Amino acid sequence: MEKKDMVTQKYDEAHKEKTKTAATRIPTYLPSPYYAQKHIGKDKIFPLISQCSMKLWVAAILLSFTCYTFGDEENSARLLASKNILNQYLVEGRDLTVEYKIFNIGASAALDVALRDEGFPEADFEVVRGNLEVKWDRIAPASNVTHVVVVKPLQYGYFNFSSGVVSYKETEGATESTFGYTSAPGEGGIVNSKDFDRKFSPHVLDWSVFAVMTLPSLVIPFLLFYRSKSRYDQPKPKKN
Repeated sequence: MEKKDMVTQKYDEAHKEKTKTAATRIPTYLPSPYYAQKHIGKDKIFPLISQCSMKLWVAAILLSFTCYTFGDEENSARLLASKNILNQYLVEGRDLTVEYKIFNIGASAALDVALRDEGFPEADFEVVRGNLEVKWDRIAPASNVTHVVVVKPLQYGYFNFSSGVVSYKETEGATESTFGYTSAPGEGGIVNSKDFDRKFSPHVLDWSVFAVMTLPSLVIPFLLFYRSKSRYDQPKPKKN
């Protein structure tokens, strides 16, 4: 009987120790108030609830800020700009055509749009037609504009064609302008005009001089031949 009581006592002590260990373990999920008061205790559950609530508040604030920012970007204008050289050959002293295209891929109209290109210094290029600085009052969403400038290279050699600068206001109430850049055509070689003419010119003057110089050597033999032929081809008079 005493042995049985000792076994029962040890079992109760082990059960109490197990219950105590389980009560001090903090669960990985947020427990219900009834479970917390019964198994963990008020002094341990309320700090846990406070920490979880703080994390939820921080997450909610970040989510709201992200949604606001994303929504603001969705309702604003977004411009993409390109700059291209349309000439196949770049020749010193000949017209060079530069094309700019601006696309509005946003959901709102872009206002006070300005394009400025400082990549053609006066010492190296002469503006033939168009302007290197142009403005538009607005560019509607899902639309585009095109601007063309014709310049003339004054020197030959390699030249780096850089980007143009685009500025615009994203929304109606925007106080500051947004800045961007066009694509850059990169480095290109401008050919010497004499070398280009030597290779690609039709050489009309050269062929004309050649014809004048070869004309006597062709005409004089022909005239001699024709005169001799006329003399010997005359019919002889018939004898009666």
